[in-house]
Amino acid sequence: MSDRPDTDQPAPERGAVDSTTDVRETVHLRRYGRLRAAIKRRQDRFEGYRRRLNQARIGVPVDLYLTRTVAVAGRTALVTAAIGLAIGLIWWYRGGIGWPYAVGIGVVIGILGGGIVGGWRLGRPVLNARRRRARIDYLLPYGVAYLYALSQGGVSLFEAIRALADARAEYGALAAEFETAINDIDHLGAAPIGALEALKDRTASDALASFLEGLIGTVESGGNVTRYLESQSEEFYREVEREQSAFLEEVALYAELYVGLLVVAPIFAVIVLVVVGVIGGSGAILPLAAVIYGGVPLLTAGFLWLTAGLARAPTAIAREHADSGRLPVPESVTNDERLDRYLRHRAPGRLAALRERPVAWLRGRPIRVLFVSAPVAIGVVIGGAATGLLTPPAWTTQPVVTTASYVVLPVTITLGPFAMRYERTVRRDRARGRALPDLLEQLSGANRQGLTLAEGLELTAKRATGALSTELERAANDVRWGAAVGEAFDRLRRRLRLASGDRTIALLTDASRYSSNLYRAIDIAAQDAQREHELAADRRSETQSYVVIVLISFGLYLFMLVVIDRFFLAQLAVLPEVEVTAGVFGQALNATIDRSQYRLLLLHAALVQGFGAGLVAGELGEGSWASGLKYSLASILVATGVFALFV
Repeated sequence: MSDRPDTDQPAPERGAVDSTTDVRETVHLRRYGRLRAAIKRRQDRFEGYRRRLNQARIGVPVDLYLTRTVAVAGRTALVTAAIGLAIGLIWWYRGGIGWPYAVGIGVVIGILGGGIVGGWRLGRPVLNARRRRARIDYLLPYGVAYLYALSQGGVSLFEAIRALADARAEYGALAAEFETAINDIDHLGAAPIGALEALKDRTASDALASFLEGLIGTVESGGNVTRYLESQSEEFYREVEREQSAFLEEVALYAELYVGLLVVAPIFAVIVLVVVGVIGGSGAILPLAAVIYGGVPLLTAGFLWLTAGLARAPTAIAREHADSGRLPVPESVTNDERLDRYLRHRAPGRLAALRERPVAWLRGRPIRVLFVSAPVAIGVVIGGAATGLLTPPAWTTQPVVTTASYVVLPVTITLGPFAMRYERTVRRDRARGRALPDLLEQLSGANRQGLTLAEGLELTAKRATGALSTELERAANDVRWGAAVGEAFDRLRRRLRLASGDRTIALLTDASRYSSNLYRAIDIAAQDAQREHELAADRRSETQSYVVIVLISFGLYLFMLVVIDRFFLAQLAVLPEVEVTAGVFGQALNATIDRSQYRLLLLHAALVQGFGAGLVAGELGEGSWASGLKYSLASILVATGVFALFV
C-alpha cells in the first residue's frame, strides 16, 4: 500500500452538495425563521444597507434588523387597522357610510400605520448616518489641527490618534470614530495601518475617509506625516470658508421662504376670511381662528424645525454642569471607607446642589431661571385678579386690556428674565472667545522664553485683563495650592464651557504630557481659535440683515392688520345693509358684523406672528431660537401697544 496521499479523490457528487445546502437551509429556517433565513441567504443584496447600519453605529446584524422592522411594522399595521376598523364601524352604525367603506377605512389606516413605522425603521440608519457625518465633518478640521499640533510637538502619529480618541468630550463623534480604530488595535490585535484601513471603509464621512486614505499612503510610502497633516489642516479650513459662503446663500433662501410662507400667505388668508365673514356672516370666525391659533403656529414650528442648526454649527459637546472646584482625591485615601461615607453624605446630585447652593444652581444655566419666573408670573396674575388690580377677563368687549393682562404680562414676566440671562451668557461667551487667542499667544511667548506651562500660566494670569482674567487667576491659584497643571486647565475648561476652549485646553494638556516645548502646539491652537472666532463673527455680521428682514416683515404684517380693522371693519360697522350685485355673490353685506370678535382675533394674530417672527429671527440670525426671545417679547409688546393706540 503506497504512502502517497491520494490526490485523485473524486469530487463530491452534486446530490451531496445539494443535500448539504438543504441541511444548512433547514437549520437556518429552524433557528431564524423563514424571513430571516431568506435574508441570510441573500446577504450580498443587503451589503449597502449593512454598511449604513455600521455607519449609524447600530450594532445589529442586517438580517435581524430587517426582520425586526417587518415584525414591528406588521404589529403596528394590525393595531392601527383595528383602530381604523372601530372608527369605521362606529361611523357605519350611525348610518354615515356603508360597511364596505368601514372595512376600507380600517385597511387604509392599517396600511398607513404599518408603512409609516416600517419606513421610519428603514430610514433610521440613513438619517443617523447623515447626522453622524455632519458632526464628523464639522469637527474634522479641528481634529486634524489637533493631530498636527501634537505631531509638531514630537508625538508619534498613533500616540496622537490615541490621544484624540481619548478626547471624547471635546471631539465627540470624530473621537468616537478613532476610538473604534484604537479598539481594533488593543482588543482585536489589528495592525495600526489595518485599523485605519477598516475605519476608512466603515466611516460615514467621505471627508474623513479621504483624509485617512492620504494618511495611510503617506505612512506606507515613508513620507513626512507632519507636513501632510499641516497641508490637510489648511485645506480643511479653506473648505470651511467655502461652506460658510454656501451657508449664507442658504440662509438667504430661507429668509425669502419665510416671507412668502409665514407673512404673505397668512395675511392673505386673514384678508380672504374677513371678507368672507363680512359677506356671509359669522361662519368665517372658526376658520379664521383655526388659521391664527393653529395654522400659523404649526407653520412657524415647522419652519424652526427645518432651519434648526442651520445658523448654528453642530456641537458634539454637552456641557451640563460647571466645575465643582474640589481638588482630586489623593490616591492614598481612595480605599478608605470613611471617604465613601463622606461622598455619600455629600450626595453631589442635582437636588443636593439645589438645596446647598440654590443661587449658584439657578445661575448655572439660563433656562433654570424659568423655575423662578414662571411661578412669579402665575402669582402676579392670580394676585392681580384677586385684588382687583387686573380687570376681570372680557375677551370680546375689552380684547386689548384682557390680552395684555392675562397673556402678554405673564409671558413677559416668564420669558423676560430667561431672555436677558441667555443674552448675557451669549455675550460673555463671545467675549471669552475673543480673548482666547490672545491668551494662547501669551502662553506661547512664555514657553518660548523657557518657562514651563505652569509658570507661563502664573505669568499670564498676572498680566491678563478682560473676560478671562478672573478664570485665569482661579486656574493659577489651583496650581499654587498643589493641583497639577493639567487638572487646573481641566477645571478652567469646565468653567468656561466653550467649544473652542474645550478643544484648546485639551490640546494643551495632552501636548504637555509629551514635551515641555509647547510653543509650536500652542501657536497652532491659537490659530485654530482665531479662525473659529473670525468665522463666527463673519457669520453673525452677514446674517444680521436677515433679522432685519424678518422684523420688517412683521411690521408690515401688523400694519395690514391695523388697516383691516381701522379702515375696513370699522367703516362697515356703521354702514346700512346694502345689496352687492357685482361678482358672483349677489348677497347683502353683513352690516351687523361683530367687530369685537374680529378685533380679538386680529390682535392675537399679531401676537402669534410677532412671537414666531422673533424666534425665526434668532434662528436665522444667531443660530438659536432662544436668542430670538428678545425679538419675540419686543414684538408682542409693540403689537399690544399699537392695538391699544390705533385700534
